[in-house]
Amino acid sequence: MVAMTDIVGRSASGLVSDRPLRIVRLYGSGLQTVGTDNAISTGPYEACGLWSDALWDHPDRPDGLAYQSRHDSSEICLAMFEKADVRLKAKGTHPLSGMLGDVAVVLDSYGKSVSPPLE
Repeated sequence: MVAMTDIVGRSASGLVSDRPLRIVRLYGSGLQTVGTDNAISTGPYEACGLWSDALWDHPDRPDGLAYQSRHDSSEICLAMFEKADVRLKAKGTHPLSGMLGDVAVVLDSYGKSVSPPLE
């Protein structure tokens, strides 16, 4: 169960970049391209950090990494490197409390529900 207070205090935002981003694909065939396997998505964290450091320092200067979610391998996560030339702007911020139908669909897909408020 997810507490309603955890939903009410959060928002969702879209992000846009002012230029095309260079993203290293660390899933699917991208794993072979860089010479690793899907352990990059599941840990241990020390090895993942070494890969991140190496890709940060790569001459191609990627802006971030795309990898499979550790908790749902059907989802792709994006980790952006903090760089001065990457500018992301929020586009449309929406409180989750105003999107309860959408939140319920996501929670239901994971077998979760919202806990009733305490009285």
